Amino acid sequence: MSKLELLIGTIASGKSTYSRQRSKQGAIIINDDALVTALHGGYYNLYNKDLKPLYKSVEQSIMIHCILSGVDVVIDRPNLTKASRAKYLAIAKAMDIEVAQVIFPFQEPKVHALRRMGDNTRGYSFEHWLNVAKDHIGRYEPPEVDEGHDYIMQIEVRPPKHDK
Repeated sequence: MSKLELLIGTIASGKSTYSRQRSKQGAIIINDDALVTALHGGYYNLYNKDLKPLYKSVEQSIMIHCILSGVDVVIDRPNLTKASRAKYLAIAKAMDIEVAQVIFPFQEPKVHALRRMGDNTRGYSFEHWLNVAKDHIGRYEPPEVDEGHDYIMQIEVRPPKHDK
């Protein structure tokens, strides 16, 4: 029987690193940025807000087919608010599968922005990513018991990388 792991965290908090590890264990990773990129021939910058219903439909279709196939699903996106998590939790509940909400560490916005700049800037400036991190942290709503998950996993803070 499959399970759903709903990742919760701001940019550059470790969600995608965790997802890569889970994919090696057989889980299917649903990442909205990767889906947009795939649907636009490799170009994320062609994201079209008017196509958001299509993006969400593809995401949900993949999730449902994975669950029906007995494959674990990891939702790799910020999932910062109760409302943003609700649709995934409703599908999982309707399909009677186990759900874990996996919370990644929230640090100072500057830490997240610097990590993003060291990984994949996607052509944006430090100031852009700093504002994104501030927005994410400001909107964060911790998971509550009534959301419908089976358990919460708290991921530990990553130690800083040191140059040798």
